[in-house]
Amino acid sequence: MLRKKNQRHAYRPSDNKISSISMISTIIGLVGIILYFILIKMSASQRGNLSIGFGIIPWIIFVSSGVGVFFAYKSLKDTVTVKRWKVIGGITNVFLVVFTLIIFLRGVI
Repeated sequence: MLRKKNQRHAYRPSDNKISSISMISTIIGLVGIILYFILIKMSASQRGNLSIGFGIIPWIIFVSSGVGVFFAYKSLKDTVTVKRWKVIGGITNVFLVVFTLIIFLRGVI
């Protein structure tokens, strides 16, 4: 009876391995950007008179993009995976955090 042994080898940067944490971070960022586009379009169609329920969505995007920034930072510690997805996830989530803070501060001032 043949037994399949577990492969025990280290990944090299040339293997093009993508970190699952960086993919999660990228997906969170892209979903947040899409949600903002939908909210802006809906707000424009209603002339700024959306309900309170729609006002909670930017807070959810803000918190989830903060989690996405944490995941992007955590994935940067993994040195053998592809950097492209780490950078995309970090940039999209930092953009969402800054954009949301600008919107909130503009509403307060």
